[in-house]
Amino acid sequence: MLKLSVMVFVLFSMVFSGCSSKESVKTPDIGGTGGIGVGGAVCFNGAPDWVVANGQGKNLSAVGVAVIGKSGLQYARIEATAAARDEMARTLSVKVNNMFKTFNQTTGLGDDQSIDRVTVNVSKQLSSQTISGSKQIGSWVSQCAELYVLVGLDETLVKQAVKEESISSIRNDVALWQQFLEKQAQDELDAAIEKEFKNTVNFE
Repeated sequence: MLKLSVMVFVLFSMVFSGCSSKESVKTPDIGGTGGIGVGGAVCFNGAPDWVVANGQGKNLSAVGVAVIGKSGLQYARIEATAAARDEMARTLSVKVNNMFKTFNQTTGLGDDQSIDRVTVNVSKQLSSQTISGSKQIGSWVSQCAELYVLVGLDETLVKQAVKEESISSIRNDVALWQQFLEKQAQDELDAAIEKEFKNTVNFE
């Protein structure tokens, strides 16, 4: 009787252990956050440099990612491109802010409040106008069924847009515009734009 009890206990332990092992195995979530998912680094096998670096190294570019679901590749492309353009808008806002900081430090033009106002106006105009001119310059499908899209802006067009919007916004502030003319600050503005918006992506 004792031997029978021991055998039953051993068999029960083996069955329970087997069930526990099966429950610990998880199917990778191909829709994981940030394109990594439960699959981790496996998803990035064969990924181009701009995916691994999240677009870094390409100054006026951004990366968007979307899961390729039942709606298909084209829908995923629309979603990924939209995400990349949102990121591009944030990047441009930061660059405009940095550009005006450099410009203000060089020229001493205006006070913080007036410069902040111009910065916000220029950022808004660029986001609503320039982003629509962005183009897809790369795409890649991961092993986890996620589409990565790299979008970029043409350097020449961006610089021209930043210059035009900056002049327009400064002109709207009478006192600031007067200082701009008196200090002949056009060269300093051009230099600040060149420094912040120098690009590595150009389109034919």
